[in-house]
Parts: sequence; structure tokens; C-alpha cells
Amino acid sequence: RCPVTRFRGVPTSWAKVEPERREEIRARAVDLLFEAGEEAARHLATERARERVRVGLDLAHGPIERARGLEILVNMELWADDGNSAWSSAREAIDLRMGAGPVSAADRRAVARLAGILLAIPTRWPGLMRQLPSRAEAAPYLELGLTMLEAGDSEERLRLLLARGAWGWGFAEAETDPKRVHEDRAAAEEAVAMARRMGRADLLAAALDTLGATGMLLGGYGSALESQEARLLLVPQLDDVVEVVDIYGTLAWGLAHIGDFRRAAELAAIGWARGMEQVGGHSVTGVFCAVANFRLGRWDEFWRIFAEVDAMLGSRGPEKLLRYHSYRLYGVAAYLHEVAGDSAAADRHIERLDRSQAAQGRVGISGARLWIVMTLIRRRAFGEARARLAVQDPVRDTQNRDLTLEAWADLIAAEGAWDEASAIVAEARDWAGRTGLRFLPGVADRLEGQAALAGGEHERGTALVEQARDTFTKLEVPWERARTELSLAEAYVGAGSRTEAATAAQAALETFTALGAPVEIKQAAALLAQTTE
Repeated sequence: RCPVTRFRGVPTSWAKVEPERREEIRARAVDLLFEAGEEAARHLATERARERVRVGLDLAHGPIERARGLEILVNMELWADDGNSAWSSAREAIDLRMGAGPVSAADRRAVARLAGILLAIPTRWPGLMRQLPSRAEAAPYLELGLTMLEAGDSEERLRLLLARGAWGWGFAEAETDPKRVHEDRAAAEEAVAMARRMGRADLLAAALDTLGATGMLLGGYGSALESQEARLLLVPQLDDVVEVVDIYGTLAWGLAHIGDFRRAAELAAIGWARGMEQVGGHSVTGVFCAVANFRLGRWDEFWRIFAEVDAMLGSRGPEKLLRYHSYRLYGVAAYLHEVAGDSAAADRHIERLDRSQAAQGRVGISGARLWIVMTLIRRRAFGEARARLAVQDPVRDTQNRDLTLEAWADLIAAEGAWDEASAIVAEARDWAGRTGLRFLPGVADRLEGQAALAGGEHERGTALVEQARDTFTKLEVPWERARTELSLAEAYVGAGSRTEAATAAQAALETFTALGAPVEIKQAAALLAQTTE
């Protein structure tokens, strides 16, 4: 019994069908299956779509028919966060078409189109891959795609320009040579101009994203922000839900690093809701919605979103690997469990992160590290914290440099390693100034003030810590504000300023009580008691 007999209109007795008619029926069945898969994908029924395409691939004859099906399958695998399978499918489709010998212009454009699809995976969507290819592996496909095209504007050429524009951003090691990044940026700018000439909002959104990636490598989140804000303006013109959700997620990502946590939470919430409604979730929006809410002191909301994202990612099973863009979610979860006094739960998250990291090398190691280090600091495991900070992230060092500096600041203050403070303060101020960060200056002020207080510079130290408190108040980050108020209360007590000390300790105590932080509650209560002795 032939597998095509499951479809309406196909005779139930395959043996009775004329041989020439069998091929016609088979080919028609493959066409219908591929069309049904694409239609299901348009309605975001991704599992149903993948099932139909896979059956079509089982029935496919010849390289071109199979290549068609694999090209359809690639997008579905990306929607399922399976970048490695998508990479394999796209490579096979290219090899099949090249093996068949691209003769016509349409054949050659099909190869170029597939090359653009393939190269987008490690350049534009690297977070969907468990193991990233090298640039050397990918370079022949870029060259192949470009040789397949005639001169002039085309979607195929534009998508290859997108890959070239994100060449330094993607793969298993970030490009650090400014000259090469500027070459990438020139390709991204050419893609933006081409998309505008073609009047294609969808391609323009992708090109602006690539331009933002080069901005990130050259000048951090501040340099990337303009391109991402321009993408947001395109949302009303876009039909691709995946692109729309990515716009919300990527912009929220940047804002969460810059320090605009309220807007980050709002945008990520929109993207998360859109994704849950239409594509079964998009982890980046969920991750940054949760992280922004953590910073804003909305810890109940953090845990609500965490549960939703974890359920989506956990459908692969707790032993399955996390993608690096979700690392920070589990890092924050570990930290919050430690703050609440549940070290066993914190360890479970850290162990899962370490398992995922071990299978993926050092890629993205800086994403969750801040919160793992802060967890270790609470345990006074300073040596382990330093060991983790000593590991370099080959891909996302620039992207997460603010988090790394924040971790160093907390560790130095906890150890009292004040001789190291000035270097971290200087680097943090320089990086924040060059990249437009608003939160990191508060971290630098607090550390410099704490170091000054430890060195006996009471007036200067107090002023700096007060400045940090004011920054955190303005940015609406109550946890960091309250931790800073503890330092202020200690400084005021030391100076005999009991009224100011009581005010700071009381404010900190109220925040710690609301958030449920028993260690900090005890510290604040003890300081408050000292003001009445």
C-alpha cells in the first residue's frame, strides 16, 4: 500500500493504477503536501506543517523536488528553535540543486536564495544554534550565492548582503577588528538602501536589524538603538509575525542593558503576548520581559513569566540544552532562589546552565554569569566567582560587558578588594559613556563610593553612594536602590548621622520586606536598631 493512498482522491488499490498514472499521482501528492505545509505554516500551525512537509519529502523523487521540500522545512525548524537542523536542511538543499546543475536563471536564483537562507542562520539567528559553524565553513556559500546572481537589485542579493553585514556578529567568535566591522556595516547599509529602493518593509526590517548588529560591535547598545527604533516603526506594515516579535524582543533586549527597564518590560510584554498567540512563544521576548521585571522589583511577575518561558523551553525536557539567549533567565532565577534562602533550587538552575554551557563551548557564557557570580558572592565563594569571571566569552563579550563589569563591582565590594576598585570604576564609566548606558554609572558610583568610605573619605564616599541611590531611584530599580541604601545607612551610622541612617535603613527594610529577602531584612533591621541605641 503506497503512502500516497492516505490522501483523498488517490485510489485505495495502488496496484490497479497504470504505471504512468502513478508518477502523476505521486508528483501531485508531493505538490499538495508542500502547499499544505506552507499554508499550515502561514497559519502558524508549525507541527502540522512540518508533518506534511516530511511526508512530502518521503515521497519526493529527484534532487529538485527534495530541495523544494527542504527549503520549506528550514523555516519551520527555525520556528522550532532548531537552528542546527535548519542549517543541515539548507545545506542539503543547496547541494542537491548544485548536483542537479543549475542551468536556467531561475535555477541559479534558487541556489542564491538558499545560500541567503543558510547564511542567515549563523549570522542573524545564531542564538537558535547549539553549535555554531565557523566563518571558514560558511564563506564558500556566500561566494557561491553571489556568483549565481545577475547584476541589480533583488531579494536574493539583499539577503546575501544581510549575511555579509552580520558576518562579524555571527558564528562562534565575534569579530573585534574595527576595520572588518566597518566593512560589514557598509554591506548592511547597502542592504538598507536596496530594501528602500525595492519598497519592501519586510526586507528593510531585516536590514535595519543587521545594521544594528554592526552598531553593537562598534559602539554597544547605544549605537544599535537607532536602527532598532526604526524597525519598531515598521511594525504596522509587517505581516511576518516572527519578524514583528523579534523587533519587540531585540529592542527590549537593548533597553534592558541600557537601563530603561520600564519600556523594556512593556515592549517585551507585547512581543511575548503576540508570540504566544500566534507562534507558540518566542523565548527572547519572554526572557527580557522577565529580566526587566526583575530589575523593576516585580518579582512575582518575573516568576509568572519565568514559568511560561520555562514551560515552553522545558517541553524539550529538563536535560535538553538551553540556547544562550535564555541563559540569563535561569541566572536570575538562581539568584532569586538564593536571595529567598533556597540554595538547592538555585543550584538546580546553575547546574542546568553549566550543562548547557559545557555542550556549547564558551559561546554566550557572559549572559547568566552576573547572577551566578552574585549567587556565589552571597555564599562567600569568592574564588569560584573569580574563576567564572576569568573565562572569556568569544561571541558576546561586547554585548554583555556591562553585566561583567557589574559582577566585578559586586565581587570587589563583597571581598573588600578596594585596590581593584579604581580600574573597574574607570572601565565602567568609559564603557557607559561610549555606549549610552544609564544603569552602569550607578554601579560605578556605588563601588567608587564604597571604596572611598573604606579609605576614610567619608564626605566624598557618601556623596557618590547617594548619587548611585538617586540613579537607581530614577531608573525604578528598588532592589539595587535598597542595597545601596544599606551602604548609605552604614556610612551615616559611622559618621554619627543617626537620623539619615534611620531613614536609609527604614527605606531599605521596607523594600527587602516587600521582596522577601531574609538576609537583607536582618541587615537593615540591625542598622535601624543601631540608630536608636
